Amino acid sequence: GDGTVNEIVNGIMKSKNDPSLGIIPLGWANDFIKSVNIPFDITQACQILARGKIKEIDVGMINEKIYFANICGVGFDAEVAQLANQMKSKHPNLRILSAFIYVFATVKKLLSPFSYHNVKIKFDGQEINSKILFIAISNGKIYGGRFKITPEAILDDGLLEICLVEEMGRFKYLSIIPKVFKGTHASIKGVNFYRAKEVVIQSSEPVLAQVSGEVIEGQKNYIITLLPKSLKLIVP
Repeated sequence: GDGTVNEIVNGIMKSKNDPSLGIIPLGWANDFIKSVNIPFDITQACQILARGKIKEIDVGMINEKIYFANICGVGFDAEVAQLANQMKSKHPNLRILSAFIYVFATVKKLLSPFSYHNVKIKFDGQEINSKILFIAISNGKIYGGRFKITPEAILDDGLLEICLVEEMGRFKYLSIIPKVFKGTHASIKGVNFYRAKEVVIQSSEPVLAQVSGEVIEGQKNYIITLLPKSLKLIVP
C-alpha cells in the first residue's frame, strides 16, 4: 500500500545503497501507482518487476527528515487522513470500499467543525500570505483514493506541483469534491496552482501534515524540497 511504499522510499533515500523500487499493489488506495500506470492486477504487477524498465523519478523531502514520492498535504487533508486511519482501524471490513474511505472521511470532516490556518508560503521568489484550508505539495497526481488533486503533476519534471485551497464556504467545498475526482477544479475561485522546486510554509501555530495517509505531528514550519531524479522506480 501507499504507506508501506513510502516507508520503503524513506529507507532507500536514507540508505548508502541505490536499489530500485518495485511495487505490488496490496493496499487500501494504491494512489501512487496511478501516476505511473502500474496495474492493480497482482500477476501483471509481478511481471513488471521481472521485465520492467527503470525510470528515475523525483522525490520530495520535508524538513530534511521525511521523504515522499507522491504527495504531502498540510492542513485539512491531514485531518482527513487521521480520521480515515481511525475508520480503517475500527472497521477493517471496509477494505472492500477502500478507494472511497478517504471520500467518506472528507465528507464527514466537512460536515463537522474544521479549522483554517493563517500561513505564509514562500516558493521560488514568491511570497503569499493566506488563510487556507489546506495545501497539497505534489510529485504525483492522485491521493485519498480518488482525488486528482494535482492532475498536471509529473514525477520526473524537476518541479513540485502546489495546490492551495483558501478559505471558502462549507457547501462550496462540498461542491468541489466531484470536480477534484475529475481533476477539473483549477477554474474554481480560491483554488490556486503553482510550481516550484522548494516550498516554505510558516504558521503561527502547529499544523498537521500527512504523507501517503501517514500523519505527521503538527509543525509551525515546513520546508519541502524537491530532489530531482533521485529514486529508481520499476515501471511498465
